[in-house]
Amino acid sequence: MKIRENKNPNQRTKRRAREHESKSKNRAAESPEKRQERLERERNQKRQRRALNKERILKDANERLNHQGNECNLLQNRIINAIVKNKNSISLEIELLYELDHEFLRKFRNK
Repeated sequence: MKIRENKNPNQRTKRRAREHESKSKNRAAESPEKRQERLERERNQKRQRRALNKERILKDANERLNHQGNECNLLQNRIINAIVKNKNSISLEIELLYELDHEFLRKFRNK
């Protein structure tokens, strides 16, 4: 298997500098109409990126909330079942509560 060598960082810096220089020359030479089109295109790309990021963040948050809701329902069902099975004793309910993570219990109490 051939091991790939890293490029010289100095070469990489020079290449980036050349690319930046050529971009700035092209921008200086472009007409005002082309400049407006380019700026509008860049703005639209930024808007689309922001919208996609918002969608992704909202989707993740929604999935987390659904997961927590399911955990709450499971906890409630387990407690109810424990109480129904042992009407004379609440010890199983207490054991179930101690099994759960303290962080989750805090969230559950705040709901």
